[in-house]
Amino acid sequence: DGPSTSYTITDMAAQAYGFFFGGFDTASTLICLVTHMIAAHPTVQEKLRDDIDTIYEECNGEITYEAVAGIHYLDAIIHETMRMYPQVIFLDRLCTQPYELPPALPGMKPVTLKPGDILHIPVYPLHRDPKYFDNPHDFQPERFIKGDKFVLNSNVFMPFGIGPRMCISYRFAMLEAKVLICNLLHRFVVKPGKDMILPFQLNRKSIVMTPEGGFQLALERRESTS
Repeated sequence: DGPSTSYTITDMAAQAYGFFFGGFDTASTLICLVTHMIAAHPTVQEKLRDDIDTIYEECNGEITYEAVAGIHYLDAIIHETMRMYPQVIFLDRLCTQPYELPPALPGMKPVTLKPGDILHIPVYPLHRDPKYFDNPHDFQPERFIKGDKFVLNSNVFMPFGIGPRMCISYRFAMLEAKVLICNLLHRFVVKPGKDMILPFQLNRKSIVMTPEGGFQLALERRESTS
């Protein structure tokens, strides 16, 4: 056992504050992005709703954590949304030891990194690179079920960052998003609002990933649910 670490009430409160508020901000943006994409792709929405309705029926209307975790198509939709519109556009990391990067293209020289150098990792371009994703500009949730599932465990897919400094509330945000989306689609049909811009156009004045004009959605209550 290593040396013990003691925490004050202030330390613990600060950790809880960072966790819950980090998850709130992350989850709210993620939920808006996912519902936006679902509204823009009604076929995807119908398929997901069928899975959600089945889970509600099996759980007698009270879905559990295990039930939500078992909706693999919802996972695929969320992952595909985060691939196209990651929570972070780029990452920065501090180099701590010498390392040589191979030439990016034939005829170019390798790049030597030195301790103290700051690296900027372009998450958004990596997620749109056809070398890693077929038809990268198309919304295809099936890619995370059929052929590209390995990407989840690689250094190519990093919507919340990567390594020990990735978003502290990643799992919490994912759970929040999945529970809310399940409840939303079980009760409503999500449709594009009258001012919704299609295809998705990013707001270049915003730090976070948001569409031009904001999220414009319309909800239509389903008659068969309450």
